[in-house]
Amino acid sequence: MSRYHLHARLHEGPLGAPVRNELQTHENDDLSEVEHLAKVLADAGFTVWIYDHGNTAVLPGSSDYRTVLKYTPDGKVVDYR
Repeated sequence: MSRYHLHARLHEGPLGAPVRNELQTHENDDLSEVEHLAKVLADAGFTVWIYDHGNTAVLPGSSDYRTVLKYTPDGKVVDYR
């Protein structure tokens, strides 16, 4: 399991009949690579959340997702750390 998880969502149109509804996910141990991909996806119109899996050494195979960053298509970045 990678340390960071990226979740990107792009939804256009009404909920019941979207014109565009896309989801992308990626995992990586390098936060800088995940942040770069998040910026690219946000520029393409996605809202992107980056989660930290937490310390798996305490309980191997477990996950303690914590939101660390959020990128929006309008260029805003929210840092939850």
